[in-house]
Formats: sequence, structure tokens, C-alpha cells
Amino acid sequence: MQGKQKGDCSLAELRDLGLSIDIDEVLARRLKGKLLIIDGHVRQGYYLGDSAFGCEHLHRTYDAIAEEVVHAATPDKVLEEMIPGMVHRYGQQQRWLPLMNLKTAFRMMEGSISEWQGRKLLMGPAAKPKLGRAKSLKMRERRLQRFIKQNQCYISAVRSAADVHKPDMQRWRHGKLSDESSISQRIESVFRGMRPIASMTSQG
Repeated sequence: MQGKQKGDCSLAELRDLGLSIDIDEVLARRLKGKLLIIDGHVRQGYYLGDSAFGCEHLHRTYDAIAEEVVHAATPDKVLEEMIPGMVHRYGQQQRWLPLMNLKTAFRMMEGSISEWQGRKLLMGPAAKPKLGRAKSLKMRERRLQRFIKQNQCYISAVRSAADVHKPDMQRWRHGKLSDESSISQRIESVFRGMRPIASMTSQG
């Protein structure tokens, strides 16, 4: 994925890495951007402080992919096979060190797999009772307002941290997105502190 490349081939590139689920080109470009940022950090030596077996860059790459594609109904195979395979192939493509075979890479990512299996369980219906639409809407708005008050921020800060466009944020607030949608999950991740917000920003 190095060098100048056309934006409309992001999805095809992810397919080459082993992406086996359906995502749109917008999400594909965002995911490609995240991978390039991590690759830039690797090349700048951000992870040189890790032990030879820490492989923090592998965990960061796993998280970057999982944050965009994992939801409550995601098959275990995606967590256990697809994402680790994509991470390993991307590392090989970018010639990351230390070099390792697929089996070793999978072993290094066992912690990430276990973590996301837990996160997925918390996304599921067993993690919270099913609410009526009206009650669910009130709860979403109440949580949003409580969060921005506690963190002394604007809604735009939540949108930015969740990587959500303003129209999609409105759709979420009006109940037009299910709790299982990737957008809803990213907003929930902000509320749970998994996606940090920036300092005070303009309202929007």
C-alpha cells in the first residue's frame, strides 16, 4: 500500500490482504488510512522500545481493523482467522521487523483475539436488555448529554473521536441506526473510553 495509489482501489487492496466480509469503499479508505498511519509509526521507530516479542505494532494493526469491522454478530472466524491473517500479510507486504511466519504471528496476536472476543460479547444483546425504540432514543440522548457534560466537550468532539460524520450522528440520535451498526459501536466506544476525545473543540 506504499506510494501513490488511487483512492478507489482501497477495497481491492484490503481484499488482497484477506478481507472476506462486505464493507463499502468509504470504510475501506478509512481502514487503509489507519494501516498507513501504523506503517508510518513503525518506520519512524515508535515501537522500538518494545521487546523483540512485544510486537505492539501487530496489536495496533489488529485493533485498527477490528474497530471498523467487528460488531455483535461478527463470526468468530473473523476475529480468529481473517483479522490476524490480514495483519500478518500487511506486515509482510510492508517488510516489518521482526520477520515471522504465520503461526508465530497468530501466537503473538492471541491477546488481541481474546480482547476482541470479550468486546464483542459486550456488544451483544446479552450485555444489555432490549429496549423499545422510544426508550432507547431517550437513553442514547441522555448518555450523550451526560458524557459531554462530564467531559466538558461538544458533540463534535464525540463525532470526531468516533470518526462519524454529522449526518450519521443525527441518524444515530434519531434511532435510524441499530445498536449493532458499526457507527453505533464506534460511538459506544467513545462513551466507554475506548476512543479518547480531543480537548475542547468547536460545537457541531
